[in-house]
Amino acid sequence: MQPEFNSEMHEFSKNDHVQQAQIIKKARIQHTVQIPTTNQYEMLTIDDDGPNIVQNGLNSHATSSNPQQRPPPFNIIGLNISTTDNLLKQIKVTDYEIKLTTEGIRLFTKTIDIFKLVKAHLLANKVQFYTHQLREERMTKFVLHGLPDTTEAEINQGLNTAGVFPTLIKKMKIKRARYDGHAVYLIYFLKTQNVKLNCLVEKCKVISYVRVKWEHYKNPEKGPTQCRNCLRYGHGSNNCSAAARCIRCALNHSSGDCPLLKDQTGKIVRDRVDNSLLKCALCNLNHPASSKNCPKRKDFINAKKPHYKSFKRTNTEKGTFIPAPQLNDFNFPRLSHNTKQKDVPEPTKWQNKSTIPTEESDPHNGNGNLFSRSQLLSIFMEMTSQLSQAKTKSQQVQILMDIALKHCVNE
Repeated sequence: MQPEFNSEMHEFSKNDHVQQAQIIKKARIQHTVQIPTTNQYEMLTIDDDGPNIVQNGLNSHATSSNPQQRPPPFNIIGLNISTTDNLLKQIKVTDYEIKLTTEGIRLFTKTIDIFKLVKAHLLANKVQFYTHQLREERMTKFVLHGLPDTTEAEINQGLNTAGVFPTLIKKMKIKRARYDGHAVYLIYFLKTQNVKLNCLVEKCKVISYVRVKWEHYKNPEKGPTQCRNCLRYGHGSNNCSAAARCIRCALNHSSGDCPLLKDQTGKIVRDRVDNSLLKCALCNLNHPASSKNCPKRKDFINAKKPHYKSFKRTNTEKGTFIPAPQLNDFNFPRLSHNTKQKDVPEPTKWQNKSTIPTEESDPHNGNGNLFSRSQLLSIFMEMTSQLSQAKTKSQQVQILMDIALKHCVNE
């Protein structure tokens, strides 16, 4: 007899079990420590300014993806520390650092705003210095071919019409013109504009009804950057306000105004100068300051090379070639102390019967239809002896036929 099933009791016990589970779950949630997190990919609301950026502590690496850029230093020439401090006090700059160098003073600023303020003040006071470009001021260069000799303003207008806005346009020097009015232009863009070559080719195929060609600028002078103003290495002339020095005579004037290129009337009559008249502004030797053989250039390159610590491998890696030891008079292996000669038996003759194959030992002469090796040898000896006595070709042929008939037919 099966027991009766009470549906009301079953439903009551089920509901009671669900209520107990909910109570336990709420108790766990109340005792759980809540960790505040933010989703960096979550859409911001109208009143939300984004997460608070923590500059110090463990969360600094995840809160700011673009840390503040540190500006480049100023290399001040011809000033001492006290004079530099007085100049900076005039513009109320106190957050800076100074390092003494062989050329003068290297000034470090903390922010880009202070960098721009100090640079403008140094230029206004005609202080000799050089620095480097800010990251936001760095440029990308492209070469523009195809346009005739025209003004930079007309080129800029044509590029703006196509939706391209360059920062600077310069006309490049050409050694050999291919046609009348041949010109090549160097187009500058800020790197923050993120201009690509394929975009220029697509947008600016034609400028002022003229087909043009774009390409990346490649510096023909491989090696360290050399300033064309002060001739020092490591910076460009756009960020240099030091005194100009001539590349030929090392005097304080631009290289284009060198008196070695002019005659008595001041007219430029030559483009090259004898090496005996040259003087390097960096090392005072008889060569131009741009020479690749200048010792100062080599010193600058060696100073920029990374220094690697030499080490010895304790464990030989798999596949490493290990050369054989070099033997000399000291590590050559010693000979055996046993100098007594052993009796060596006399060599046996080569006609040993045990080594000469016979008809029974020849596997190819099982039926006796072939000559044995000894028979072939005797036939060969007979043939050579008779052929040596022949005087004509017909006699040689007759001898061969006779030997063949003798051993094959008559046998």
